[in-house]
Amino acid sequence: SKSEKFEKRKIEREEAIARELEEKTEKYEAEMIDGHMRRAREAMDRGSYETAITGFNTVLLLEPENTGAAEGLKRAGAMEHIQTADSLFKKGMYAAAIYEYRSGNELLPDQKAEERIDLCEKLVKEAEDKGEMIEKLLSHAIELYTARNWGEAERAFEGVIDLDPSNEIAGTYVVKARDRRQEEYDSSLQEIDMMLAREHFAQVRELIRSGLLSRPGDEALLARQSKLESVMSLRAAEAERNKAAEARRPDAPDASRMEALRADFEKGVGYFRKGDFSNAISE
Repeated sequence: SKSEKFEKRKIEREEAIARELEEKTEKYEAEMIDGHMRRAREAMDRGSYETAITGFNTVLLLEPENTGAAEGLKRAGAMEHIQTADSLFKKGMYAAAIYEYRSGNELLPDQKAEERIDLCEKLVKEAEDKGEMIEKLLSHAIELYTARNWGEAERAFEGVIDLDPSNEIAGTYVVKARDRRQEEYDSSLQEIDMMLAREHFAQVRELIRSGLLSRPGDEALLARQSKLESVMSLRAAEAERNKAAEARRPDAPDASRMEALRADFEKGVGYFRKGDFSNAISE
């Protein structure tokens, strides 16, 4: 029947639109993965390892089996530790540098790092005044704490404790730094959830990026990053559907056509009042 044919065409159109949206979504995700990989590799080339770690983590969240991103994440993490260790070494903070060199070497074994570890251990052993070294590391830890860099401050205080387990200042402040770090983390998660609920996507992305810099691979942050990408994909799909619906919508008739339609309508009403329903329907 006529209505069945119309319904069939309607279903076919909807299926075609659904296929088109699915293809566009897959293309969008592939382009997004390629973009994150490109930016992560560019960050590696610039020596911006924190940015690279965030990029590779994002790729792995979208495509867990991506071996290139997994290898890149490992290399970026190792290079970040080596970079920090080199900086500490230049400042004469050999004990802290050893920790960073070892952390980097665990991710990506490197002959240079192993040589630096041996050198740092020799310098630590040869130090005439161990107290001076502890004092320098403690001072650095306090500076980090004052700057509200809770994660690095916690690690620095732990370094002091490794050298001097009885150090009361380090023992007290490592707990404080740990508590402040947890409070900041919990507050950040709450803010991310609030911003995501309001669909402030740019702010959410920045908060997650900042969080992953200090907590690479954090499951809660990565879960929210996944939710962010999912919501953004849904909104993009909705926009495409609205655009397609807008394109299918007929243009409004002009004034002369409206007059003709109004006249047909009045004729239909006349037929209806006379009981001539067939002509009424037609008009």
